[in-house]
Amino acid sequence: MRKVGFHFAKVFRLFIGAFLLVILVIVAINFISHSKKQLKIPMQSKAISQKKIEKKERIEHVEDKGGKRNRHIQADRHYLGKDGLYHVEGNVKIVFLKKKDGQDVFLYGDEIVYDKEGSHFLIRGQARIEFKDLRVKSSFLEYDTREEVIKSDKGINFSSQRVTGSAQHVVYSLKKAKIELLENIRLQLWPNLDTSLPLEIQADKFDYLRKKRHGTLEGGVLIFHGDSCGMADFMEFDLVSTGEQIKSLLLKGNVRLSLIAEEGKKESFQKQASLFLYNKERDFKADEIFIKGFWNLPQIQNIKAKGDCDFKFISLSGSFTRIQAEAIEFGLNREGKFREFHSNKNVRIFEQGERAESQRIIEGEIIYIKGKKNILMIEGKDRSKPRILSEGSEISAESIIVFLDNNNLEAKEGVKLILNPRRASERSVGFFSKEKPVFITSREMRYSEAEKRFLFSEDIKVWQGKEMLIAKELSIYNETGKILCGGGVKSILPYTREGSQEEEKIEISAYSMNFDPEKNLIAYQEKSSLKLKNLNMSAQSIFVHLTKEKGELETIVAYGKVIINQNQLEGKGEEARYDVNSETLDLLGTPVINDKKKGKIEGFKLTFYVADGRIVVENKDRERSVITVKK
Repeated sequence: MRKVGFHFAKVFRLFIGAFLLVILVIVAINFISHSKKQLKIPMQSKAISQKKIEKKERIEHVEDKGGKRNRHIQADRHYLGKDGLYHVEGNVKIVFLKKKDGQDVFLYGDEIVYDKEGSHFLIRGQARIEFKDLRVKSSFLEYDTREEVIKSDKGINFSSQRVTGSAQHVVYSLKKAKIELLENIRLQLWPNLDTSLPLEIQADKFDYLRKKRHGTLEGGVLIFHGDSCGMADFMEFDLVSTGEQIKSLLLKGNVRLSLIAEEGKKESFQKQASLFLYNKERDFKADEIFIKGFWNLPQIQNIKAKGDCDFKFISLSGSFTRIQAEAIEFGLNREGKFREFHSNKNVRIFEQGERAESQRIIEGEIIYIKGKKNILMIEGKDRSKPRILSEGSEISAESIIVFLDNNNLEAKEGVKLILNPRRASERSVGFFSKEKPVFITSREMRYSEAEKRFLFSEDIKVWQGKEMLIAKELSIYNETGKILCGGGVKSILPYTREGSQEEEKIEISAYSMNFDPEKNLIAYQEKSSLKLKNLNMSAQSIFVHLTKEKGELETIVAYGKVIINQNQLEGKGEEARYDVNSETLDLLGTPVINDKKKGKIEGFKLTFYVADGRIVVENKDRERSVITVKK
C-alpha cells in the first residue's frame, strides 16, 4: 500500500518540536530573576506610598555575564509599584543574547510584572516571543519559578515557517517536562516545504511528556490534509527515544479516516490476496485504530483496528474494495508492502469492479494471510461457513483457501457451489440449462484460474431441478462448459416427449463420463448402464445426443456388448439406439432375445417399445418379416 499524503511520524515530530520551542522561549524569562547583574531596584516588603515610587523613564540596559553581554532590556519605564511588584512598561523588549548568530531570543510586550522574590512573573498586553522563525503571541502569560510552571488562559497564537497554531489555555511544567494545551486547539503543519497542503489538527486538550516521549489529544480530535481528513475522540502517541520517529499511535472513539490522493499523483494499487487495494481514496472507520512504526524508519509496521471496522479502498474509475470486520490487522514490511493480514468476527470483503455486475464478496468468521506462503485463509465458526460470492458463482465450505500468486482456490469439507444462471452469450454449465442455477456439493473442491476449471472430489452431487449427476471425481470448465467425471458416475436426466406434458427420467451410470459442448454430446465409458421405466440396458459405452437449441434429450446410442432386460426377457447385441420421442429402443449388431419358454429369437433388428413392453423382431431377408413378443 502506498503511503498517504502525510506521515504521522513527521507530523508529530514537527508538532512537538514547535511547542518545545515555544516553551524554551517562554522559560527564557527566568533569566530576569537569576542574572548576577539585575536592575538595581530596592526590594521592600512594606507598602510603598505613591510619593516613594521611583520611575525610570526610557530605559535601555545591557547586562554582562562573564565579561560577555547576555541580556538587553528596553522599555519606556521601570518602577516598583504600590502593589509591591516590579513593573516594566511600555514597548518592552528583552533580548536574550546567545553565543551563535541567529540563536537570540526576543521578548516583546506592553508590561512585565514580577514579585520581589523573583518567583512569579506576569506578562500582559501585546506579548510576543520570537526565536529564529518562530513567533508566539498572547495577551497574558504567567510564570511561576518555584513550581516551574508556565500558564496562560487568555489564548495563544504561534507561527513559524512550517507550523502555525492557537489554543485557549497553556500549562507547562518544567519539572515534569509536561505541556498541556486546552480548548480550541488549532494547529497547521507543513510536513514538507515543497507542498502547499498543510496538515491541520483540532482538539480540546493536548498533553505531552517530553521525557517519556508520550502525548495525548482529547475531545473532538480532527485532522485535515488537503481533501483528506480524520477524526477521533481520543489520540495517544509515543515517540522513539530519539524523538525522530513514531513508536505507536492510538486513535479511539468514533475513528474516521478519509485519505484522498493528491492531485497530479499517478494512481496505483497493490493487488494482494486477490484483493485490489486502490489508493485514490481510502476510507477507514473503527472504534479504535492502533498504528505501530519501525523504530528506525518513518514507516508504518503494523495497523490494528477493532470495533465495527470498515475499510474502503476506492479507485479513480469507481472500483473499490471494502473490508468489514470486528477486528482488522495489517502488517507491512520496510518497503510499505503487505507481509500479513488478519481479520476476525463477521468478516466481509466486498469488491466492486468497473461494471455494475462485476462484484465479489468474501465472508468468514476469520480471514487472514498465512505467512510467506502467500495464501488467503477463510474460516468459519460452528454452523456459519465461509463463502465467496461472485458474478457467476457462490462457494461455501468449512474452510476456503485462495492462492494469492495465481488466484487459484481450494475448499474443504462440506463444499457447496452454486453456479448462477448464464447470460445468453455465455456457455451453459455442461448439459444443464443456462436459465437456472446449478448446485454442486462435494467434500473437496479446487479451482484453477488459468484453466477456468473447477475440480471436485469425493461425495459429489450436481443437480438442477430433477436433473442430477453423482460422481467421485468431477471437472467443470467454467468458460467452455466442458465436464469430465471419473471414479464411478450416475446421472438422472429428465425429459418430456413431444406432445406430452408428463415428465420422464432416464438414469445412466458408468465408470467415467464427459460432456463435449461443441458436439452437444454426453459420453459414458466403461461398465455403462441405463434405466428407464421397465427397461434396463448395459454396454461398454453410452452416448447421449442433445438438441442444439435447448440442450434437450434427442437420442441415446450404446456400443459394445449391449444387453437389454425387459419383462424377464434379455436381448443382446453390439449396438442400441433409443429415440426419446417415440420411446423405442432398437437393438442392432446380430441381436438376439433369450426367452426361457420360446428359446432364442434372432433377427436383424430388435425394437423394444418402452410404453407397452412389446418387442418387435425384424429380419433382413424379407421385406416385412416381423415377430411380436409381448409379456
